[in-house]
Amino acid sequence: MVHRQLTVTVRGELAGSRRLALSELARIAEGIQGGLERVALVLRGRGTATSGRRPQDVVDATRLDLVAFEPGSAKLVLERHGPAPLFETELDDAVYALLRGITEIRMVPTRLPEGWDMGVVAGLSELTGSIGGGVEYVEIVLEDHAPVVLDTTVKKALKEARRSSTEWRRVTGRLHMGDFAPVTLRCRIDLPDWSVTCEFESELRTTVLGFMDRIVVAEGPAELQPDGRTIRLLRIEIIEALAEQTSRSLQDLVSDQGVQPISSVDDLIGSSVDDFDEYLAAIRSLRAG
Repeated sequence: MVHRQLTVTVRGELAGSRRLALSELARIAEGIQGGLERVALVLRGRGTATSGRRPQDVVDATRLDLVAFEPGSAKLVLERHGPAPLFETELDDAVYALLRGITEIRMVPTRLPEGWDMGVVAGLSELTGSIGGGVEYVEIVLEDHAPVVLDTTVKKALKEARRSSTEWRRVTGRLHMGDFAPVTLRCRIDLPDWSVTCEFESELRTTVLGFMDRIVVAEGPAELQPDGRTIRLLRIEIIEALAEQTSRSLQDLVSDQGVQPISSVDDLIGSSVDDFDEYLAAIRSLRAG
């Protein structure tokens, strides 16, 4: 990759007339860049499921620049950013592992390719979100490597890979933060002490929207953090809202208790106290139980 180019071609309605929406360009570019960074981490013997920023040296070693936008449905030409870092083969290794892995997972979705973990799979799943919609396929070409295509077959294979590595989980919490973009449908369920990021299919879009800001029970396959307990991502297949107890209005409480407005200030005057010390002692006794 030091002196070579990586060419990405996007074909489909979103890339028609040699044009590509800036938002789609940014999403695809981020998906490829993120995929290379995740693979580089796995090749170093580290997982990608943990949250937080990726190590700066990994980011620097795998960083790409857009150097041309060539004729075609939408053709992006990418090169290494700046001079080669100390470990100049790291980008090459990540590129080959990414391209080889896409080919392998197309054929065997249930076995993770070398250099991949579920973080790589999840990132590529987001990249393929628009495939089958406004994008027909994304082709990635390296000069000395056979072209690799991200299409509906790879999209399905990535989904199958995620299903095969998950456990069915149920969470109960308040539904917040819906993202209803066609590419990635997401929401967040807030539990008492943490939050769960969720994905859902388009057929649940109206249901999830209607349950916003309500207490829900959601079930589905969950991707877990390395600790085996914390949910990294829940893919909702079943969701229902719980009936919540609402506070009664002050007027309803007044009506139930038969409280009436006072007709005179004299109504507020109680009986006189002959021995105030004895009165206080009785009050203290009652408070002490």
